[in-house]
Amino acid sequence: MKLSKESKIFTIVTITIAVSLFHLTVSQGQMSAHMIHRELFLIPIVLSCFWFGLKSGLITTGIICLIYISKAFLGAHSEMLFAPTVFQVFSFLLISVILGTLVNNNEKVHEENIRKKELAALGNAALNLGNDVQDVLETLKRSFYKMNIDLSGNDEIEEGFIRLSNLVKILTSFVSTQNISDINFDINSLIENQLQKLTEKITQAGVEVKTQLDEHACLSKVSKESVNKLIKDLIINAIEASSRGGKIYVRTSHRPTYNILEVEDEGSGIKKEHLKKMFRPFFTTKDGSHGLSLASNYKFIKGSGGLMEVSSVFGKGALFKVKIPIEDKSKPINTMTQVSDWNSERD
Repeated sequence: MKLSKESKIFTIVTITIAVSLFHLTVSQGQMSAHMIHRELFLIPIVLSCFWFGLKSGLITTGIICLIYISKAFLGAHSEMLFAPTVFQVFSFLLISVILGTLVNNNEKVHEENIRKKELAALGNAALNLGNDVQDVLETLKRSFYKMNIDLSGNDEIEEGFIRLSNLVKILTSFVSTQNISDINFDINSLIENQLQKLTEKITQAGVEVKTQLDEHACLSKVSKESVNKLIKDLIINAIEASSRGGKIYVRTSHRPTYNILEVEDEGSGIKKEHLKKMFRPFFTTKDGSHGLSLASNYKFIKGSGGLMEVSSVFGKGALFKVKIPIEDKSKPINTMTQVSDWNSERD
């Protein structure tokens, strides 16, 4: 049963009064009785610190010390009683400070954890909203360009699209990804969501996407926004590399400390001399591409303690494999725990 604040105060006051009466009425010569009520004084001190923290604990301790000292000095016949009395008062104060400080620190940690969870939930919602708005803007752009109508306000509309897009990026940039990463998210759900958004692009390219997702949730606590971007970039890269009628395979598998994401296409593949350069900034084999998407994704995965590799047989497509840690960024992964998890089946 949870006590109210008034009930807690009443309990502390009642125990203090009861022990004080016992302390003041027992004769000075009964040492065993004094040893008992000396220890009983710790009960209201501990309860006060535990329920109300350091400040209230010190107030209660101060009152108890005055009561304890009054008995000692009123009944003392020699200076021999002074030293043990001072020592006992010091003990009361020390216990109060230690316990009260621990309780205060624990409350601060608890409040900080609640604040982080609230910020993380708010940030996650803001990022999802920003991504949705960005997708809507992209859809509006495509619809506008499909109209192919020469309107006098085309430049103003284009500028409006750019301003809205920049506004979304600015708003989402204020969200702390450190807090967001504390929330579990399912990589399989991100894949399904991206495939749904890219339905039109997949249909236009005339390719077929087949998924083989782990039947269990592939949960992770690394940056959700970055993983979402990684999935989107790999799928788009596979679509653009595929010929009409080709197939794209998206697979996931779960391990105790990491998840594996695979995106494979049946496109033209990558030349052997280009494989080692795939994740270098500004390296690209596509016309009009800046060559930064794969490089930024590779940097994110490595910084999170994961791995990202590509294998290809020229003329037979390419396979991108990504090892995404579940949560432990402080222990970077240098090698695979199971070689079979990483080696390409075609190798």
